[in-house]
Order: sequence, then C-alpha cells, then structure tokens
Amino acid sequence: MRNDHPTRILCIDDNCECLQLMSMALRSFDMYTAMTNREGLAMAKRGGYSLFIIDYYLPDGNGAHFCRSLREFDRETPVLFVTGSDDFSDLDARSVGAQGMLRKWHFNFVDELRHQADQLTAHN
Repeated sequence: MRNDHPTRILCIDDNCECLQLMSMALRSFDMYTAMTNREGLAMAKRGGYSLFIIDYYLPDGNGAHFCRSLREFDRETPVLFVTGSDDFSDLDARSVGAQGMLRKWHFNFVDELRHQADQLTAHN
C-alpha cells in the first residue's frame, strides 16, 4: 500500500536562513521547525516524526543535550546533526545516539542533506 502522506521531519536550528534552506531542500517532506531545545523537545514528545535534524549549537543548550533527552522517550527515530562548527564530529554525533552529522557550509550540503533524509526515512 502506498503512503500518500509526506514523511514528517522536525528540524531544530536557531538560524532562520538555515531552516529556510533545509525546508526548501527537503520540500518533498512535511517539515516542522523549532528554534530551541525546549521547543523541539516539546514537539518531539507529541510524536509522529520520521527524522530529527538538529543543529549542534542552540540558544538553550546544544544538540547533544537534545539528543540525550530525546533518547529518554524515543530510541527509534533517526537523528541527523547539522553544524557549522568544527568542534563536533560524526563520532560525537553517534556517541549521543544520532545516525550521523553534516557540515552546514560544505559545498554539497544540500545534496548530502537530501540523500541522508531519503536514506534515514526509507523505512516509511
């Protein structure tokens, strides 16, 4: 049976331009956005998402804190970090329960974001 409903993704980033870029890049998905850990966790607790895309640096903490808090009530939904920082690696992302990490300003960020979103939501 074909699913006619777009896959839901929650993207948490405090940069409006990045949220807009990711929403445009992933327009085939049903995108929801938040700008803080607190707002993102409240939305995540409502459930129904197939992927969480999280910026590492947020105004009220970092994405690692979000991911650890998320894993207390949701151990299944994939998490993909996006960051412009060199202080956070793919290994760091995996150590807190995420499936990976992308650098925001890498030359092929949009293509990699689409590829990762497709791969991580393929089970839906």
